[in-house]
Amino acid sequence: MPQASPNNPPSAGGGSGDWLVQAIEGMLVANGWGAATKIAQIKATLPAGEPHRAFLRGLADQRVLTTEQIAQLDVLVHQQRSLPGFQMLKKVGAGGMGTVYLAIHRASGEQIALKVISARLALDSDFLGRFHRETTALQGLRHPHICNVVESGSEGSTHYLAMEYINGPALAGLLKEYRALPESYVLNIVRQVAEGLGYVWSKAGIVHRDIKPENILVQRSGTGGDLFPLDDVAKLIDFGLVKMANEDEHLTQTGMTIGTPLYMSPEQVRGEKLDCRSDIYGLGATTYHLLTGMPPFRASSPGAIMSAHLTEPVPDPGDLVPGLSASVRRLVQTTMAKVADARFIDFTALLRAIDQALEEVRERSGAGKMQLLRKPLVVKKSAAKRNESAESGETLVPTPMREGTSRRVLRKHIELRQSDSGEIRPGMQPRIVAPSIAGDALSRKTGDTPPPSPTRDAGHESSERRPIDLEPGTDALTRTPSSKERALRQVEAKNLPAPPPPDLARSAVFDEDPTRTAGAGIVPWIILAAAAAVAVVCAVWQLIGR
Repeated sequence: MPQASPNNPPSAGGGSGDWLVQAIEGMLVANGWGAATKIAQIKATLPAGEPHRAFLRGLADQRVLTTEQIAQLDVLVHQQRSLPGFQMLKKVGAGGMGTVYLAIHRASGEQIALKVISARLALDSDFLGRFHRETTALQGLRHPHICNVVESGSEGSTHYLAMEYINGPALAGLLKEYRALPESYVLNIVRQVAEGLGYVWSKAGIVHRDIKPENILVQRSGTGGDLFPLDDVAKLIDFGLVKMANEDEHLTQTGMTIGTPLYMSPEQVRGEKLDCRSDIYGLGATTYHLLTGMPPFRASSPGAIMSAHLTEPVPDPGDLVPGLSASVRRLVQTTMAKVADARFIDFTALLRAIDQALEEVRERSGAGKMQLLRKPLVVKKSAAKRNESAESGETLVPTPMREGTSRRVLRKHIELRQSDSGEIRPGMQPRIVAPSIAGDALSRKTGDTPPPSPTRDAGHESSERRPIDLEPGTDALTRTPSSKERALRQVEAKNLPAPPPPDLARSAVFDEDPTRTAGAGIVPWIILAAAAAVAVVCAVWQLIGR
């Protein structure tokens, strides 16, 4: 028997040696379990015969690992002994078909994702036959947007599929973190997935049958700081449910509904013969979920969801996200048409529609410009323009004040300036009329008198043209002499009578007379007295009865 080593492990079922100890140590490092110093101490005291068992006992006895970690390590060691051609590192996921591990392919030295078929499906001979036929067909396919198959086979009763390892998040994880994804990012990712599906369909006539956010991984360069980089690379994984286009339906009845009901095409629900348009439907349902944060149909049971795919009208993603472009909404609804003939005929047609939608989204986002939502409160003129106005004797109110400041804000601003000075002298003369500044100035410039408002009487006009008392020779805004002050002093003003004194006898909040007697008269008192009399009579009656 050759000497055991990590590069030359014994076959499954053979003896174990130091290579298993090194494999266990690699598992501990990959999972971040245990302290390195304690692991090294245990490893130094291992006996010669079956050192891996002594290693596991030492980890448990010295409590280097928790009970849960020990259980997970036992599973990894069991799979390691069953599949010696791979160096198992850690568990990365599990699903209906089996468990996925991160491992090293000993023949190539590359990290791979190793899917081990579950024991339940390993007993189904029909499933195993189809599984190995389809994975063998996938081994010859290479595309940048599909997860390439490295190897598939079996060791005893263990059946496996070795695939390219994608170190990146799934779209399902991005949905969980951000709820919904940007429109342009979704179109970019969906286009890449459509390219991969189109390649597999054209080369091997394979239907994936399980398109969903969990099966689309994103490989990132890590160089940019954007949340949704446009250079993200989409990778479609989990071709374990793929179906050959010319395969008999009776061979796939056991796996017909293994796909996720949330994204299943109507013909897949009915168990009919499938082609690429079934994957187009699944990709459309996935696109709907990415854009809106919700799957297209929701119900309390898988059966009800599948029924919705058959009978409910195709939802419009714009109902949940009104800002979506019209082309994206049409794209989703066309891909999810109930009848396969109403969808895109193939992935080439789908890619053209995605390109058109991307172009519309880019044009719309590129045309958008920053716009002010409101005007600035005060915009001062430059010193040069103030001097020019003073030399020319122009009587117009400066444009920013005339157009950009309301009467109420101007009056309040002036009052605050006056309050900061400490006092308001009674001898101050009103020199500013806040309303209709632009109209009055314009009338003096043209020599015309503006007509009075047909909807307001003299009383209303005088109340709205209330003057503000200012100290003579002082500017309204800066309190320093300027040309603006001279321009404002030339605006005609009307003196208003003093406001009437407040009516202290009435409430300013509820407009009620505080001196008014509360209550509703004598009636409530009569009712209360009658109730008390009845209570007394009842009490006396009970005492007499005793």
